[in-house]
Amino acid sequence: HPSQIKNCIEATRQTYKKKIVVLFEPHTYTRTKALFNDFVNSLYLADYVYFLPTYSAREKAIKGAKSKDLYDALVRKQNNCKYIKNYEKCLEEVRDSVILILGAGSIYQIAQQLKSEYLHNQSNCSKTLD
Repeated sequence: HPSQIKNCIEATRQTYKKKIVVLFEPHTYTRTKALFNDFVNSLYLADYVYFLPTYSAREKAIKGAKSKDLYDALVRKQNNCKYIKNYEKCLEEVRDSVILILGAGSIYQIAQQLKSEYLHNQSNCSKTLD
């Protein structure tokens, strides 16, 4: 929900002094359409936003209510966002930032991949120090 996104970004900004990157996967076209302007305004608070395709949950696409439409609206306000069609490309681009993974559906896979890479790197670092 846009108010949760806003609160999450603001709380993160108070905690970390790093660039805040949001990975956003909207959940359903009807929800995106109903809250379109609120999504744009809340995501505007991030330093950078990566938009992933809408998680449709079996809904058919609605003109003007896709993730790409949110991207188009935000990029008109500021040029701090990018539309990415898949998770792998997204993972390549987001390193060394505070990352907020917001959305529903299968976006959790990015969090799992980042966690796995982090744990692997930590394991390699501790072996090097031994």
